[in-house]
Amino acid sequence: MHRTRGGVTTDNLFTHCERVNFLLAKGITQSGTLRKNEPQISALFLGGKQRQFYSSISPFTTDLTLVSHVPARNEAVILLSSQHHDNTCVCAWVRDKS
Repeated sequence: MHRTRGGVTTDNLFTHCERVNFLLAKGITQSGTLRKNEPQISALFLGGKQRQFYSSISPFTTDLTLVSHVPARNEAVILLSSQHHDNTCVCAWVRDKS
C-alpha cells in the first residue's frame, strides 16, 4: 500500500496521532476512533455531560481532523482522520432527531 494513496480504517486499538502522521508521510490515509485516554485529547472533547446531545466539535489542521460527537448522555465518540479536511464528514455523525 506504500504510496498508493489508499486508506485504512481502524478501531481505537490502532489509532494514534503518531501512527496517523507516519502513515500519511507514506501516502496512506487513516480514519479511526481514538481512546479517550490519549494525551493529545483536550478535556473539552471528552465532556459528554456539558455538551448537548447529538452535538459535534471538529477542529482541523492541515492534515488531520478530530471529531468529537455526543450520541448519548455521558458519552463521547472521538474520531481522528487524515482523509477528511472539512466539516462534510461531521454530517455522517448527526442522527435524525425526529
